[in-house]
Amino acid sequence: MVTYDDISGNTSMLFRPSTLAVVSIVLILLVSGCSSSQPEQELKTSSGTLVITDVEFVDSFPPGCTIEPGCEYPIGDHRILVIWTERKDGGNLEEISDKLMEEVLPYINEKQGNLYVIASDGSQTNLERVHEQYEKSNSRFALVFAPPASANDFRLFWPGNPAISLGTGNIIRSNQNSQNEQTVMASVTPARNTARSGQAIYKEGEVINYDDISLVILGWSPFTGNDEIKPDEGNKFVMVDIVFANLGSRMLNSVHSFDMKLRDASGNKYDAETRYYYARSSPYPFDKGLVPGERMRGKILFQVPMADSGYVFVFNTTWVSLPKPGEDILVALSAQPGFVKLPAEFLIPFPGTRKIGDVITNGDLTLSVLGWESMLDEKSMFLPEDMKYVVIELVAANHGNKTLSIRNYGIGLKNITGENYDFLPLTGYNGTYMIRMPLTIAPGEHVRGKTSFKVPKEANNLISFADFYNQDPSSDSTYRVFIGLGENPLTVPAPSQFSEEQTMQIHAMGELVQMGTVLLTVTNVVFPKKTGFGEPVDGYKWVFVNITKQNTEANPSPDAFFIQGYVKDEKNQYYKSYTYYDSPDYRGKVPSGATLNQQYIYMIPKETRELLVVLEENGQVVHKEFFLLCDSSLNKCE
Repeated sequence: MVTYDDISGNTSMLFRPSTLAVVSIVLILLVSGCSSSQPEQELKTSSGTLVITDVEFVDSFPPGCTIEPGCEYPIGDHRILVIWTERKDGGNLEEISDKLMEEVLPYINEKQGNLYVIASDGSQTNLERVHEQYEKSNSRFALVFAPPASANDFRLFWPGNPAISLGTGNIIRSNQNSQNEQTVMASVTPARNTARSGQAIYKEGEVINYDDISLVILGWSPFTGNDEIKPDEGNKFVMVDIVFANLGSRMLNSVHSFDMKLRDASGNKYDAETRYYYARSSPYPFDKGLVPGERMRGKILFQVPMADSGYVFVFNTTWVSLPKPGEDILVALSAQPGFVKLPAEFLIPFPGTRKIGDVITNGDLTLSVLGWESMLDEKSMFLPEDMKYVVIELVAANHGNKTLSIRNYGIGLKNITGENYDFLPLTGYNGTYMIRMPLTIAPGEHVRGKTSFKVPKEANNLISFADFYNQDPSSDSTYRVFIGLGENPLTVPAPSQFSEEQTMQIHAMGELVQMGTVLLTVTNVVFPKKTGFGEPVDGYKWVFVNITKQNTEANPSPDAFFIQGYVKDEKNQYYKSYTYYDSPDYRGKVPSGATLNQQYIYMIPKETRELLVVLEENGQVVHKEFFLLCDSSLNKCE
């Protein structure tokens, strides 16, 4: 009996006790009409085909162990899910063991996250362990996961295979040794398909309402591929344009690609091509949930045989209609590629849409979108010719006593139809490129910055949105606010709330400050007239900031390199560094007691009257410190 586990040092949801631990797992065991005559689920691997024989929850692993070496129990609010497999050809597992382990172990040790299960609540659990069991009569191979205890109705994802449904409640067996406990063995059910004779088949452009969700298929187009993704020999790509809307009063789950398939005239079904989104370095279009009244639009790619025709789009509602059972919705695609007009009910404003300059407060965070501009960057290798940048400027303030997160992905951009646009940092050498929205806001701090997206050049009717996540402790879901940007670029002054005095502590240059294991200070600031970097962008100037960081830990440490430096002006605008230099070269670790000298180089507006340097350590707890570099009473930032 051989078990391979996480040898990478990463946190696992399983542990091996040194003393006897008693862990109780209560299972509700359901069987929904499955029988041993149902087809076995198959997994294609590099060493052959495996079949899933059993799926079970166990309260210790290997099943039935107590305290012998290698016995594992779930940590906290988790439980152990085991998927047992055997060779389809009946051969001995030992013959392919080495090759199989070579394929699977990287998913554990490197935390690649490509071999995992997803539960009906949306939680994803990566593979934790693999386990080989050799017996006289047979040999088995186990995939071991540690999902949250509340998770159920799993689907298994193994690269190169379609998603495998493990059934609804059909797990499962417990190995607890109570005399009163039932033991239920259930074969794994295939993915549910409620298509039946006489079921309604909708047309393109027809609005389909199902419980709280509404959807419409606008049409399809061929896609030839690009440098990163092409159809296989004898196949072609079909791209389907879809819009979803939330008609209810609660947030809906995100729509997953495995719930969408394309069926041909012969009844064959094809899964969505998710590798398309990785190849585009672009997120899957339906990865966010839908708040009440919101729409979301995107294109889903399918790969089908060249000769196929008579396509029907199949959407299974199980995921979005939880906890109710779902069913298949069928939409016939037209024989020729093309698109229909979006129905009028899918073009109304989003609920509660705010205006540019409106003040939005949630918990301790206050935010306002000040405006936007569009930009082209012909030199950018990341911006396609038919796209442009839309740059959104916003301000925010933290009125609480804890550091808050306001990451770029919390601010989004879409159009009136619900199509989301991708975040894309500016890459051109200009002043705007240096202006960034910080990742966090310290207690009492105000910040101002810009975030950018790539959108089609002809895009209009843009809507920004902000996800506050759970900044408000009383909220049990994402709090999403929509801000209409209008047809033309516009910028307004910051509301008066953001001109109030900030209350965070500000240090003087030369003052020593401890940040974790690092003792640091800002030694001086220089505004050089000439540098080796050439002339700054028109209206800007160079500033050099020198910082020392001493390692106060007993051992060599990389912590000094994790503290990043920004500058912030009197408008609370953040600027990222153009570059920086380290001296001496400690190659990632500063010796105990040694000092690292760093010079950060920034480009700031010429009229800057006050400047702070912000040093931020992004560890488990975000730590920010502020040093005053110049103001009207010092060297006047010149």
